[in-house]
Amino acid sequence: MVTAYDILFGLTPQDAVDGAPVGTTDLASPPVAPWGEAAWGWIGDAGPGIEPRTWPRSPSTGLPMRHAVTLRLPAEYQRRGPGLPGIAYFLGEGQFADELDASDPDDPFVVDLRAAQEHPHALVLSDIIGQRFALVWLTEQELAAGPTPAPPDTRRAGEHVATDEGQNAWDPPLGTRRGEDMTVTRWAYLVPRTGDPNAGTAPGDEESGWVSPWDEEWTGFAEGESPWADDHLGGTSEAMVDSLEGDFTPHYLELSTPTWGVDYGNRETHLVDLETGAFGIA
Repeated sequence: MVTAYDILFGLTPQDAVDGAPVGTTDLASPPVAPWGEAAWGWIGDAGPGIEPRTWPRSPSTGLPMRHAVTLRLPAEYQRRGPGLPGIAYFLGEGQFADELDASDPDDPFVVDLRAAQEHPHALVLSDIIGQRFALVWLTEQELAAGPTPAPPDTRRAGEHVATDEGQNAWDPPLGTRRGEDMTVTRWAYLVPRTGDPNAGTAPGDEESGWVSPWDEEWTGFAEGESPWADDHLGGTSEAMVDSLEGDFTPHYLELSTPTWGVDYGNRETHLVDLETGAFGIA
């Protein structure tokens, strides 16, 4: 039986561990919230402890992608095996990205880009309009490093500035959204869902028993309101999953863009399958 989990974002590292600055907390012994739940990861611009040269880059602009979420996975969602127990998700260039001019060998950004290497467990993702994202599978060491700053900005003033409506790690801080300070790294917690009829079922797969929350027969939400979080592992998706392409399984990650203070329009939801790599925005 596959368990579905809500992903909740709460305390800052400083709140969870008195006096601990971002980047010094070992997730092998993660902080504990007042309600007794240990942190499973974090949300914010600080990413996992990967080598700076392997930080995901957008294919066209060459700019480093903006970190969204790093998460340790429950064993049943570790689809690459126990040697890769976690993932990080990154936001990249938009649909209007122009191809990088890398012809100047004296450009420090070009020098930096040529030294970059693809992370050995990275998966670059693209939606139907050409926006780019990345999912990186993480080792225990990369997870345990805790929130780690993105590589330093190597651009000369005024050069290689993105105008494609995408995201990159050198963009200004996101500021405040919904009353939350989006510049602060916050811990992520997993809470098992109870009573989710779609736990263990691939999203939209009616032949395997998937029940859409938009069906007249749906009885999962009391008074029509969902008791579950927008961000989750497995279970019921409130996105329009019928529009998704690709081979999705019960082991999928769903993230709601407003959670990160980024929204490309229409409150989009990202779904990434941890088994097959299928990807879609609904």
